[in-house]
Amino acid sequence: MGLHGGGHGGCGTRRMTPEEFFRWQEGQDEPFELVDGVPIPKHRMMTGASVQHDRVTVNIIIALGNQLRGSRCRPTTDDVSLRTSITTIRRPDVTVECGEMVYDTHEAREPRLVVEVASPSTTTVDRTVKLEEYKRHPSL
Repeated sequence: MGLHGGGHGGCGTRRMTPEEFFRWQEGQDEPFELVDGVPIPKHRMMTGASVQHDRVTVNIIIALGNQLRGSRCRPTTDDVSLRTSITTIRRPDVTVECGEMVYDTHEAREPRLVVEVASPSTTTVDRTVKLEEYKRHPSL
């Protein structure tokens, strides 16, 4: 499935279903989010993760992992996606997933916490658009 330039974020004009998006994403070299059916490079929204951003993310994962040890919940990285609507898939920096561990899925099934590590280029979207999407998720 090819995408043409133009459209949302310059990545394409054809809207995808989440299932099409996950199949398409497997062949890509960088992570994408699906926003209203249009794939957007995650790094376009965040102009490159800084060392500080990575350090904060790792520290959050370590702290959550220590707190959750022995429970059915576990922290995950942005490799695990979160469906916030029928046309939008987000990749939070950290998600606490409490669902059954399924190794062949790309999605959190029972997220209990999502963390977006804010950076100057993402703060506005993180605190408005994404926050509202996350608040509507039934298990958050």
